[in-house]
Formats: sequence, C-alpha cells, structure tokens
Amino acid sequence: MNSNNPKTNTMKKYTIQFATTPRVTAFRAFAVVILATALLAANTATGQTVTQDEHGNLHAKPREVALRDSTTRQTFTDSKGQVHPVYKGAKGSLYYGVTSKKGSYYRRYLKVEG
Repeated sequence: MNSNNPKTNTMKKYTIQFATTPRVTAFRAFAVVILATALLAANTATGQTVTQDEHGNLHAKPREVALRDSTTRQTFTDSKGQVHPVYKGAKGSLYYGVTSKKGSYYRRYLKVEG
C-alpha cells in the first residue's frame, strides 16, 4: 500500500483478550442459564387455551374476537364543533372516521381516560 495516497485506508488491527478467571467463567455460565430460563419461560407463555372432552381429547378453545368493527351510540365532537359517530374496532378500541381533502378515509383513535 502506498501511504502517500490519501484514498488508501491504513488502519491498524488490534486484538482484545478477555480475562478467563474462574470468577469470569462462573459469571458467564450463570448468565447463560438465566438467558435460557428467560427464553423458555417466554416460549411457554404463548400457549393456546384448550379444553378436554369426555373422551380425553383436547380441543382448541375458540377465541371470541369480533371479525369487524361495530357502531356505538356514542358521538365525538371535535375542536371545530363537528360531530362524528364513534366506532368500536375489532380489538375493542374506539375511533371516529375522518375523510381528507383528497378523499382518503382515516381512523382517529380515542384515548378514554378513567
């Protein structure tokens, strides 16, 4: 490499050696055990709910989730004085709809306090 050429990269390489005392080795082993336990606990926490019938067979319990949004009898009045109907989303969140000047429909979600 030509050191006079400003376009060449002449960085020095360094190696770092970590101490491997018994205390450090024990700490690393402890950290691995804690990490493995946390990963296993997180994996089992996402299990599916099942029921057992009279023959001992297991069946997945159906989830009670709304497939579409529903209307409510509530209204929302914005800062301009316009009254909008309030809808309840599939996951239970409340929102009202707004149409932009270009005709796009947007949902404005409401944060209910209390």
